Amino acid sequence: MWYYLLPAISFYLALFFERAFSPVIAIPIFIILLIISLKYNKISLFVLYSILIFLLIAKTERASYFSTSLEETSVKAIYGYVDSPKSTRRNRDAGFRLNAVAVIDKYGSVFSAKGIIYVISDLTDVGKGDYVRLDGKIEDEGFFLAESTMIVKYAPFGRLRRIVLPKLYEAFSSDSGALSSLLILGNDENGNTELKDLAAKTGLSHLLSLSGMHLAIISSMVEKPLRRLFGKRFGTCLSFSVLFVFTYLSGWKPSLFRALLFRLLSRILESSHAFVFSEVCLFVLSPNSISDLGAAFSFISLSGILFLSGRIKKSIDYILPFPNRVTSSVAESTSAILFSIPLAFAYYGQYQLWAILSGVIASMMISLFMSLSLASIVFAPLRSVLDLLYFAIRKYMLFLSEIEVQTTIYPYLNFVVAVALFIALTSFLEVFMDKRHKHIPFLCRNALVQ
Repeated sequence: MWYYLLPAISFYLALFFERAFSPVIAIPIFIILLIISLKYNKISLFVLYSILIFLLIAKTERASYFSTSLEETSVKAIYGYVDSPKSTRRNRDAGFRLNAVAVIDKYGSVFSAKGIIYVISDLTDVGKGDYVRLDGKIEDEGFFLAESTMIVKYAPFGRLRRIVLPKLYEAFSSDSGALSSLLILGNDENGNTELKDLAAKTGLSHLLSLSGMHLAIISSMVEKPLRRLFGKRFGTCLSFSVLFVFTYLSGWKPSLFRALLFRLLSRILESSHAFVFSEVCLFVLSPNSISDLGAAFSFISLSGILFLSGRIKKSIDYILPFPNRVTSSVAESTSAILFSIPLAFAYYGQYQLWAILSGVIASMMISLFMSLSLASIVFAPLRSVLDLLYFAIRKYMLFLSEIEVQTTIYPYLNFVVAVALFIALTSFLEVFMDKRHKHIPFLCRNALVQ
């Protein structure tokens, strides 16, 4: 079970403690672990995983620093390949990462350049691998602010996206359509950011960022019908093909790509092994995902869910006889919040503990909205229902946004202590209560005794 912690630990280290990947620190630790693994084979996966992550991150970090032979203040234009479209900065889909090739000064002279630079641009749909020119300037914060963006050459594998996306955007033209576009394609074409702003304030941004939850919704809609029509084996292959196309149309967003890799690896590996190696595969195929905030939230939250939610659910079930769906949702939400709040607090300076409960309702509403959005592509009358559901989601978000947010870390620390004490208490009761009634919730047993 502790394998589930590894992706969260590696992302936190990579984002906040880069020196942990220094060879001076890392190599001696790995040598010690290798010696120990000769006697205890159980940690062999940890050693292999750690070495792979270290090598991948170290290589990525060396290659990611933007550098040019021209003074950065003199840069007026950049040529390069889109490395990761529509990445997030300050909770806004404001730009993308660019693998620089060359820069131009105000006289039109061309200079060499290399490395990754974050670009803020108003161009809404660029695909990974597109060759672009951006005119603007490098800001003091280290990103390039583009005044204009021109696609010089499209990536050859992005042709299908350029055919399909405009047709889908036409179907999603209203405010509710903007949310549909965001949940299905990861792109808000009409620029309506109100719901994203509300989600950021209420701590529910993860529900609007394409991830495993959205992939699971697609899978639940297509897998069983395809299995019944084409048989278990071929139907499963077709289901994975649908998920692959969905990930492709969304622009290979790291958080969504992670979920796809996890599903594929889960077919041949234990879930814990599949999870940690899905991170290794992601870094191999998309090295700069280590600096993507969406990927970080995805891995860290899922680490919490897989590692802790079962224990929390068991504790809740032991005390209160709630329906299984409710306790599972609360446990998963609590686990994700526990693991991801430090990251949210570091980047946004605030968080909302109320999201533990509010996220359960919001998750159900968003899941229903996405399912109806997919169905509305082939059955247009459903779009009127989407308008009503969008109105309800917006009102719910507005209500939650009025709740005070936490701007210090102390409420979170108190919450961590409270959860730990709750788990410890229920574990203590579980050990010492009558084993004949162990399966009956604690409050129900009291009622029986009385």
